[in-house]
Amino acid sequence: METKTRDDGMDVGPQLSFLFQLLNTPQEKRPRNLDEELQAFPYVNGSLFSETILTPQL
Repeated sequence: METKTRDDGMDVGPQLSFLFQLLNTPQEKRPRNLDEELQAFPYVNGSLFSETILTPQL
């Protein structure tokens, strides 16, 4: 997260949301041009990350 977000942290929410979507996507259905670091995250089965939760805007 440190290297993928702004220094002021204003984009942490969207980055976490993207990561949670990624964790809920099987490897074979992920974008082919996905960053290697993100591709390394495993698929978490069980719909743990399937619900969308709105994050407050600061």
